[in-house]
Amino acid sequence: HADLAARLDGERPGDALLKLLPSALQGIPFAFGVAPSNPISLLIPTACNVLVSLVTLCLFFRICLVLFDGDRMVSVTAAAVYACLVNTNVYIRHVLPYDWALCVGAFALWLTLLESLPPRRALVIGTLSGRVIAVYPGYYTVAAVIGVVTVGSGAMNGRERAVRAIVFLTGAMVTLAAFEVLCRIGGIS
Repeated sequence: HADLAARLDGERPGDALLKLLPSALQGIPFAFGVAPSNPISLLIPTACNVLVSLVTLCLFFRICLVLFDGDRMVSVTAAAVYACLVNTNVYIRHVLPYDWALCVGAFALWLTLLESLPPRRALVIGTLSGRVIAVYPGYYTVAAVIGVVTVGSGAMNGRERAVRAIVFLTGAMVTLAAFEVLCRIGGIS
């Protein structure tokens, strides 16, 4: 059981792709003789995580504005509490993929909560939800919650909900299938 859990935890193809940007930026100090494992060079991926964390915080604030009918005080308070969470600060320091996945999930949720939700946006939200799972599979429940909100938001009939569900699932499945193909090319699943 522990071996299976370790294998599943290590399979994050979306995380590997996201780390390409900070890794490429670490090539700059490497050109001047600073090894990527040097604490100075490690400031680059940490700075990327700080930026992602700030974007997530802004998205969280915007989501709160929608959920609390534009009440800025409540939204600022909720965002301040979110910013003070211990795991938010730990994830930044340890350069873990969780903030990247939360950022994508928060963006998808924010898109879901906008005024209208045409099928095209439901497809984008499904694609983003698939990316949440690809970046960190442990957040599959985040993708499920986004799916429920996407399908259930707004007053509409059963046919419109079914279309929205199919479009959302199509976006998520195409994204996950694309990552599976990339992984198969790399020799893993």
